[in-house]
Amino acid sequence: MTIENFFKAYAHGLATGDRTQYSELYTADCETCRTLDVNISLVRERGDRARGGEIKIWRSEMLSSAAPGRIAWLLEVELAPLHVGRADGSTFDDKGFQGRMQVEVAPNPNGGSRFAVSGIDTDPVDR
Repeated sequence: MTIENFFKAYAHGLATGDRTQYSELYTADCETCRTLDVNISLVRERGDRARGGEIKIWRSEMLSSAAPGRIAWLLEVELAPLHVGRADGSTFDDKGFQGRMQVEVAPNPNGGSRFAVSGIDTDPVDR
C-alpha cells in the first residue's frame, strides 16, 4: 500500500460508491478515514454521483512517529475540487485543498497490503 493508492481508492469509492478497496487500507483507529468511508457509503446509498476529489502529492517527507511501529509522512498535497450531483437534483461543491497534510501508517491489521493509514491530520503542527 502506498499513500497515493489510499487516496486513489478514496476517489474511486466516491466516483463509484464501492468502498471495498478503500476500507481495506486504513486501521480502525483512524477517525478521519472512517468519516471518509461514511462519505463513500452515503454516495452509494443516496444514488449520488461524485466527480473530482483526487489528491496529488507534490512533496513527501518521512517523520518519526510517537507511536511504536508507525511511520508518519508530512505531505504537500493538492485536493482537486469535488462536485456531487445528488439523486434529488441538488448539488454539493467543495473547493478543494492545497497545503500540508500529515499521514501516519501502521502495519495493516486487515491483511492484504502490508501497511494501512492510521491517522490523517490536515493541520499539522510546524516542526
